[in-house]
Amino acid sequence: MGIYPTQGLPGYRPVFLSAGKAMGIWGYDHTAYPLQSQRHPSPTWPMDETSPTISSHSGADQWTHTLGGSWSAAALAQSDAWSRLNRSLAALGPQARAQGEWDLRSLERLDHTGAQLLWTIWGQRWPDGLLTLPAQRAMLDRVARYSVPAPPVRKRRAWQHFLSLGERVFQVVDHGRDLVRLIGNAVAPMR
Repeated sequence: MGIYPTQGLPGYRPVFLSAGKAMGIWGYDHTAYPLQSQRHPSPTWPMDETSPTISSHSGADQWTHTLGGSWSAAALAQSDAWSRLNRSLAALGPQARAQGEWDLRSLERLDHTGAQLLWTIWGQRWPDGLLTLPAQRAMLDRVARYSVPAPPVRKRRAWQHFLSLGERVFQVVDHGRDLVRLIGNAVAPMR
């Protein structure tokens, strides 16, 4: 048994909760459970086997997309991992993403953030072929059930732009009045 009561339990791993060396706090991440292996990545998430990856191959009649690494909020929040993943997805194009077979079985970790990203990549509909583990399928089903499409972008007319300009002018005046009041309250006790 370690220092913490949950140390050594499956599904728990130490994570660094706060940025900065002097103010670092260690805790336990119990939101994303390992799906296949019990290997736990380091809190810094360098480019290693746990970084989210996608490899796509064009076969005779369809695309095959194989996902690997950790598709969790912590892994996807790393800017270098996100930019690599974004480049891979941009290279595919929308038709290759919507069609073909998606193999998620080699994923090390999948949480709701990764599942939501996949659901968005698929255009909020199931792809033609999907190979998953039962836990992954349950996660994707929950995301599919509770996801809502983004609201349509409304085009603003010139009158709406004019009204928003007036609103901003009133905000600036309001902030200026508050600044004068703040300075007055700070100077008043000095008299």
